[in-house]
Amino acid sequence: MLQTGVSSARSRDRDALAYNPNQRFTPVDFHCHGIGKFDFMKPHEIVLQKIQDDLEDSGSSAIVTLYVAREELDHFEAFCARFADGRRRGRFSRILGIATEGPLFSSSGGTPKRARWRPSRAEWRRIANLGRDGLVYSVLSPDAALADDGETDPARSLGWIVECLMDGGVMPALGHFSKDDPDHSAAKVREILSCVGRLGRGPIVTDHLFNDMPLNFRHAWRTPAEFERRATELADADLDGWSRDNLETKLGLVPAAIIHGAFDGLVKICMNFDGAHVDLAVCARTVEVVGSEHLMLMTDRIQSAVLGGQQLRPIHSNSLLYQEDGIVAGGTTSVWQEVGNLVSMGLSTRQITDIACMTAQGVLGVEARATAPVLQA
Repeated sequence: MLQTGVSSARSRDRDALAYNPNQRFTPVDFHCHGIGKFDFMKPHEIVLQKIQDDLEDSGSSAIVTLYVAREELDHFEAFCARFADGRRRGRFSRILGIATEGPLFSSSGGTPKRARWRPSRAEWRRIANLGRDGLVYSVLSPDAALADDGETDPARSLGWIVECLMDGGVMPALGHFSKDDPDHSAAKVREILSCVGRLGRGPIVTDHLFNDMPLNFRHAWRTPAEFERRATELADADLDGWSRDNLETKLGLVPAAIIHGAFDGLVKICMNFDGAHVDLAVCARTVEVVGSEHLMLMTDRIQSAVLGGQQLRPIHSNSLLYQEDGIVAGGTTSVWQEVGNLVSMGLSTRQITDIACMTAQGVLGVEARATAPVLQA
């Protein structure tokens, strides 16, 4: 059932934990598409103080991730300017930054089509310049089609785009891959990470691991018919057999390239722990193999259940929200519910604090909390 009440969700989520408010634990939602009643494709309608108040009430922090259509770029720039002005005045402490999903995609997934476009060189520079106003990252597809025959515009060069963004203080976030050519997609991941290493500006970040990328295994079961196959397909995935030495064959070339980049210190990985985007058994094994120090929690939630003017719909068998065409648009699970899932997975306090808080704080340069929480199932 879709949950929209912040207070009731917070009460239920914290009941799942031995939560001590005297211990300074503020989970970070590194990627979400809706807090409060707002449509995150309409930056001119978003009231930042309302988002701040909701995050304060829920005891969490977040990066707010908007979809930006080309015709909304002016409004998005004004939105970032309002955020920057508020931060200078000591406001919006719970909003740790702004992000965009798109515009450069090879696979739109649940992203509205209007938010998928190919910026010009001038438009990329406008986006990059927003790093000074709190734009933390921009999700892009490393394997998006860029070059045309005879094309010489730097905006058609992946290396130029990455360097332009990072010059402005904006991280390219890897996500939304084509599933047609895993070799090519993985090579493009390595190309971006090589550029990051050469520039000495890492780590960068990803969109959600396993979603919207080519895989060698089934990572989620969302309908009753799919649940009937879960045990068999989990066995086929051979989670116990995963290791650093066989990521390419067990997981797939693209997730392997991302994870090896994490081991090299070039990228930190977002992952959704709601159990619907990625099955929790898969999540648990990923933490064991990848390491909690490389992982960050994200919810992908759309609290208003509205996106680009479209009313999204839930289904009874999972916590996701769907567009009219049946494509997943986002989730409904709160950050505290995901922390509860981390506990239920049997992770240690250190692993939980890494995933829910410390890894993200390190990426953002936020001072780490001095006291870790005590969490029990």
